[in-house]
Amino acid sequence: MLIKVKVFPDSIKQEIIKKSQDSFEIKVKEAPIRGEANRAVVRI
Repeated sequence: MLIKVKVFPDSIKQEIIKKSQDSFEIKVKEAPIRGEANRAVVRI
């Protein structure tokens, strides 16, 4: 199964939004600098 994820860094709040059965949007507060946003996605 393939899961599609779209990440939005520098968001006001952190949340996961299910768009469809296999598609998600993840909003994180961290900036896309030195992998901070990527680590936030793994934590969330």
